[in-house]
Amino acid sequence: MGFLGIPPWRLNNQVSFGMADHDVTLSSRTIARQWIDPETASSDFQRGVKIGSYTEYDAVYGVTLPWNGSLQLGVNNILDTIGGVVSDESPGSETIARETGTYSYIGRSYYARITQKF
Repeated sequence: MGFLGIPPWRLNNQVSFGMADHDVTLSSRTIARQWIDPETASSDFQRGVKIGSYTEYDAVYGVTLPWNGSLQLGVNNILDTIGGVVSDESPGSETIARETGTYSYIGRSYYARITQKF
């Protein structure tokens, strides 16, 4: 496909390093280039609308806690990029795609997760 909202492919990669009770994971998510469906384009200019490929990088540090617990500290979108930038109908213009399920609009975000198993 490859039309807006339906990328032809996505690629997820992950590298993990672990030692005893500690681990670090680095991951990337890539979304292929997309363009507007030529059959539904309302004009010749609109046929040129496209979204370039986009890659986002994440990192997580995890540690095992006593009594069956764990702690994770992570950063999503380390490079603080916004996905879904559309090269619009006129030269040099850009907008953000409306496919909220495909791209992250938040930019860099941090999180902490504590779990305890009983």
